[in-house]
Amino acid sequence: MMEIAFALACLLFMVLFLLERNKSKKVEDKNEKLADLMARLTDLKALHDPEHYERVAAFAVEIGRRMGKKQEELEVIRHAALCYDVGMLTVPEHVLYKTESLDPSDFDCIKTHPVAGYHMVRKLYDQEALGFAAKYHHERYDGTGYPYGLARKNIPEIARIIAVADACDSMCCERNHRKALSKDEVCRQLKEGKGGQFDPEIAEIMLNIITEDNGFELYHGGRKTAEILLIDDDQLALNVGEAIIGSIPGCRVLTAKSYARAEAILEKNKIDLIFLDLVMPDTDGFDSYEKIRSRWDIPVVFMTSEKSLDIIKKASSLGAADYLVKPSSHVI
Repeated sequence: MMEIAFALACLLFMVLFLLERNKSKKVEDKNEKLADLMARLTDLKALHDPEHYERVAAFAVEIGRRMGKKQEELEVIRHAALCYDVGMLTVPEHVLYKTESLDPSDFDCIKTHPVAGYHMVRKLYDQEALGFAAKYHHERYDGTGYPYGLARKNIPEIARIIAVADACDSMCCERNHRKALSKDEVCRQLKEGKGGQFDPEIAEIMLNIITEDNGFELYHGGRKTAEILLIDDDQLALNVGEAIIGSIPGCRVLTAKSYARAEAILEKNKIDLIFLDLVMPDTDGFDSYEKIRSRWDIPVVFMTSEKSLDIIKKASSLGAADYLVKPSSHVI
């Protein structure tokens, strides 16, 4: 395996790349920036699903739109849906990433995140509704949720909206313990959850949204796979890089051991991101970069084992997307 720091750097860059790639518009106002930042931070802690909160926000806004909400109300819903789960940042990794069933102490730890999130959000936002979304999104319509066991209309509406949007997207995504559910199964669980887990009126709106989406493109077909090209003459480095990046949902990895091979791949595939080793057998990495950028507008991340400030400055001056220092030796 590669050194942990390098592996985490690859994962961090990939998550940020995926999030930025899927942003439909420039973030303008301060509230949106704060909400977007909290979504990114929470996404980074949940590396298995780097687009979850953006999708939940889109679903929640669509639910709100069909409920007749005004534009300013929809903006509050979007901000709330981006940051409602920020309390997860306080949950220890050994609990959050556990693949087996949670024991009672683990679940007690998980159950603290809504209140933690509420206080985090209220320090940043004046809107009480955003805090309500964070604190009450795990309450259930039948009163069996947490942290307070609220029921029916005692649960703030914004939390009831986000609870449905969150559950729906979670069902449609792979998780540590299960595969993504089919459209029919998602609809079945939404129907069964009416009046129990979910507000029945809001669940019905979500069902209508799914039913109208004939190809289920909102959840599956509409998610573009990111094509990532790794260029390195070291086969072990390619194998490890492919394992690290390929483990991220939404990524397909192609590899090349030479610039000539990389060029052939680029001509036949729509590549979204390139990781380029600076020491190659057939050409200098900087020369390869200039050749690539002369023909393709693709972000490039340099990789090298040399820890040199001059190289970092040169990479930056050429407009590289980022720079990663590889471990000088492989740890097997």
